[in-house]
Amino acid sequence: TFGLLLREFPQDARAAEVTLRLGETLAAREDFAQAEKQYARAAASAGFAQADYAFFRQAYAVYQQQRYAQAAELFAELPRRFSGSSYAEAAVLWGGKSYYQAGQLKEARPLLEQASGGGGETALEAAHWLARLELKEGRAAAALQVAERGLGRAGGTPWQATLKLDRADALFEDPARRRESVAAYAALAAEHPQDTVAADALYLAAYAALDLKDYQQALQYSQAFLQGHRDHRLAADVLFIAAESQRLTGRNAEAAASLAQLLERFPNSAEVPTWLLRRGLVLLLDRQYAEVLSTLEPARRKFQQPEQAAEALYLVGRAQAGLGKFDASERALKESLAAHPAWPQHDATLLALAHALRQQDNLPAARQRLAELVQNYPQSALLDRAHASLGEYADAAGDHAAAAREFALVLDGWPNSPLVPNALYGLALAKASLGEHEAAVGALDRLLAGFGDHPLAAPGRFARAQAKLALRQFDSALADVQAYLATKPARAEQSDAAYLAGLCYAGLNQAEQAAAVFSQLLQEDPRYRLADEVLYQLGWALRTQGKHAEAADTFARLGSEYPASSKAAEALFLVGEHHYEQKQYVQAAQAYYASLQKEAAAELRENAAHKLGFAYFRNGELEKAQQTFAFQRSTFPNGRYVQDALFMEGECWFKLEKFAEALELYRQVKNPQGKDFMVLALLHAGQAAAKLERWDESLALLQKAEQDFPQAAVLAEIIYGQAFALHHQDQLQQALPLYERVTELSEGEVAARARFMVGEICFQQKKHSEAVRHFFKADAYGYPEWQAAAQYEAGRCFEVLGKKEQARKAYQQAVAKHPNGEHARLARERLAALGG
Repeated sequence: TFGLLLREFPQDARAAEVTLRLGETLAAREDFAQAEKQYARAAASAGFAQADYAFFRQAYAVYQQQRYAQAAELFAELPRRFSGSSYAEAAVLWGGKSYYQAGQLKEARPLLEQASGGGGETALEAAHWLARLELKEGRAAAALQVAERGLGRAGGTPWQATLKLDRADALFEDPARRRESVAAYAALAAEHPQDTVAADALYLAAYAALDLKDYQQALQYSQAFLQGHRDHRLAADVLFIAAESQRLTGRNAEAAASLAQLLERFPNSAEVPTWLLRRGLVLLLDRQYAEVLSTLEPARRKFQQPEQAAEALYLVGRAQAGLGKFDASERALKESLAAHPAWPQHDATLLALAHALRQQDNLPAARQRLAELVQNYPQSALLDRAHASLGEYADAAGDHAAAAREFALVLDGWPNSPLVPNALYGLALAKASLGEHEAAVGALDRLLAGFGDHPLAAPGRFARAQAKLALRQFDSALADVQAYLATKPARAEQSDAAYLAGLCYAGLNQAEQAAAVFSQLLQEDPRYRLADEVLYQLGWALRTQGKHAEAADTFARLGSEYPASSKAAEALFLVGEHHYEQKQYVQAAQAYYASLQKEAAAELRENAAHKLGFAYFRNGELEKAQQTFAFQRSTFPNGRYVQDALFMEGECWFKLEKFAEALELYRQVKNPQGKDFMVLALLHAGQAAAKLERWDESLALLQKAEQDFPQAAVLAEIIYGQAFALHHQDQLQQALPLYERVTELSEGEVAARARFMVGEICFQQKKHSEAVRHFFKADAYGYPEWQAAAQYEAGRCFEVLGKKEQARKAYQQAVAKHPNGEHARLARERLAALGG
């Protein structure tokens, strides 16, 4: 209508007023560009009474188009062009506002200061903008003064709430008084609930509380905002603050729900990627690993920024690890590293990747990733964790020295780290593995003294008991075990502690108490993972008490119930030893044979084979014994008892009357372990040669035996063998003194033999009366076989001497002395020949 009037009546006296009204109409429609033109025409109309107003509105229209610098110039022009205008005061204010919005703070300040010095609401609004200017220039204290001066005059005006907001903002920007801002914002919202700034105040109260790490207050004000201003333009920001507050107070499930609400209500927000990542994080913290994947994996295309993509993949990798899918975790984490190599959490990704590799037993790669973290991120906040993990992984790889170095680095470099207890515990275990038990005890002393309430304190005490046990500090170790048991550990750990207590009692030579502890442990935890070790120790405790039969039964139980145990071979061997000591050679052989079938150290297996051969030998199973000793020699050619086996195999052949085979083996014996085996090897070699009628060889072997072992217990046998060899070579004069020497060295059976042989030589020399005297002396030794032989030969002498009656009596004595012997048979024949 106004446009039609102007076209129809352009020269009308009211044209300027109509133009002004058209501008107002266009401004009401927010068509400020067209409104500006109409205001300009009206302001330029000569003699128009409202020209100053039109000019003011022209400047306002420019302001609304955000051409702030031009608007400021127009507002500044108004007082000069229209002297005395009632809009001059407002123009000063708006000029200051325009300069402020244009960023020309220097030009804005004098205008706003001028306007704020006036009266009415214009001055209050000017105070508001001046406060904002002071804040923008970083002058929080000055802004606070301006706001408080304004508040002194703003009571009951619309600007009171705004100036309170300015005051609260000034408090926030002053670090020393920031905490006061929270209460100021909250009070503003409570005192002016209907004001447009009330919602902003609640938002800022929540924001300030979050900034001050007062998460409970932040959550309180966020919830108050959302209850009263659900659809406010700041609703998304406040909902995010609520989620952050919930996350930072450990209420991860609630945080996840808040973030889900954000994503549902504001699906087109530019912040969606941020919200998705934060929801993935809180779900990860809440161990909702499957939900992490369902949140992030379908949304991968939303993460357009490399840093966002890297974070999403990191969270996915962590979630996959939480689900035990370490191969998938490894892939995701490697993708994260590639997505944004300079991502701020690159170090955390390397740490997580190392964990995923470790769980796949790829220790070299895991250690390499941690080394990369340490080398490339020397300022990382995760270095203590990296070194602690390096220590753990090195220990798992058996590199205990490297583990100890890494744990020591944690202790030296991060003495206040929460991982110090872990490092002390890890250091102790590494030192113990290195055999440095005193160092292990020292580390555990520090752990228990400084972190007695830490979860590792109890296992640390147990570990200290183990280290003290290794140091043979049995009383102290036992005290630690008992203190550990007082913490009421789980069944498995109780059993470990009971086992250790038993070892302590054994170390204290309290075998009865040790046996009682081991027996009780097996009753209470029959499936204990170290039950075989417990049976082994129980067997020894019983054996130490002299309860050999019970010990043997215990060792037999170990071998039967735990045939794959590393202790089974030794246990069965000890069963064999018990039966061998009891001369139960069949049972002993069975146990030794069972022991020999087990995987065990070569030394133990050689012992089992050796004692198996002895068990067969003692039981008269000479063929089995010979085969066993031969097996021992071939299987353990460098064993400790190979020479003994050589000797014993010779013994078997000797007893089997395979004298050539025996002689060959005896000759090979060198420095056996068995007592007297060497001298016996020479003696029996000489005897075997004699059986083969190789007299020179026999004599040489026996002379060497005398030379090498002049104090031997079998010296009489050695001398007898020499005499026997000379005797059979008709060197009677050389043989006689040797036989006599035998009777000087011994009162035993060999002396009887020697005396008999002296008689034989006298018989051979036809010295029959002298021979009889020697035969009677041989009889006096009291050995039935040689008594019979001596009486028989005396009878023969008596016959030669023509003393038939004495001969008959001698033959009768031969039969009486050894009725089943060969000489008794011969004596009977002579008696028959002599007529009774």
